[in-house]
Amino acid sequence: MWEPKTYSPERFNDIIEMSIENYGKDNDICNPDFLEHQYFDNPAGNALIELAIDPENGLLAGQYVVQPAKIRVFGEDKKCVISLNTLTREAYRGQKIFVKLAERTYERAAREGFSLVYGAPNQNSYPGFMRKLSFEDIHHFPLYARPLNLGHMVKERKMGSALAAIVTPFQLMFPNNAKDITGISELNESNVKLMDDFWDRIKDKYHVMGIRNAEYIKYRYMNVPRRIYYPYIAIDDGNVVAFAVGRIREVAGFNTGMIADFLFVPGHEIEAKRLIKALVNRMKNEGASLAACVILANAEETKVLKKCGFYHVPDKMLPQPTPLILRVLNKDEEGEKLADINNWFFTTGDYDVV
Repeated sequence: MWEPKTYSPERFNDIIEMSIENYGKDNDICNPDFLEHQYFDNPAGNALIELAIDPENGLLAGQYVVQPAKIRVFGEDKKCVISLNTLTREAYRGQKIFVKLAERTYERAAREGFSLVYGAPNQNSYPGFMRKLSFEDIHHFPLYARPLNLGHMVKERKMGSALAAIVTPFQLMFPNNAKDITGISELNESNVKLMDDFWDRIKDKYHVMGIRNAEYIKYRYMNVPRRIYYPYIAIDDGNVVAFAVGRIREVAGFNTGMIADFLFVPGHEIEAKRLIKALVNRMKNEGASLAACVILANAEETKVLKKCGFYHVPDKMLPQPTPLILRVLNKDEEGEKLADINNWFFTTGDYDVV
């Protein structure tokens, strides 16, 4: 038995406790500082959180959370929400908490003027979104990767130092050549405002794209508790012409430098390529043995990645699929155009995993 309740601050510690019970203490969403930032420091607005409460003992039985975001849709700035951190306590599973809280959240989001909800669910929650919540699967993303240190990759797979020594010479097949760093700078508090002008220049490069202005960059990459990001820009004639962000994390047993975001102004492919090489080199120096990026195959940015030595990883070798699912909340939105992945630009920076 449970009843729905909209989140109130006195339930924050209950959310942390339930998350720890499910994931253990090491997960980001079990950390109060991280969750406070993710839910309540967002310049697009506070998270919409609906809870399931056991009326007999007051115990938190489950939660459904969406994170507001600003998105550019066919030349107009809109509001959307991103589905994340869905959780039901084990003892209460099978009571339709996930579905009923989700629908309650979407109704609230629609009333508050949000146009759409999207998500990139894991394999466990994906069937529920598709079968019970009327989402549309609009794409499964490819992964692009390139080795940075073959010797370290072998050791990470526990194949022995002897084999590592044998494969090390083959590193020459994957040169980085990041010697030219002309115009490359790391983003910081003193120069992040340049991203506002960059966004004004880039905002209509693709029809559907999350807004990447200075306040978003600070929130998403620069002020995040527990996480270390490497945000870089390429500058030409005083203007930012390319932007990329990396983060090192474990993926399939490898210390992987994930490129969480990458975007450049048309006509500046040379600067974009220089930027990626500098970022990849930084992550290699920080201990990454592999670089990777989840990004649309037809994006101009993907062409630059390929020129920097990234290759398409076969689907059967992926650690897990990366779907993009969509549900339109505002009936006035053109759902058919939104469901066409060819209109989108999307990276892992557009959701919370990397």
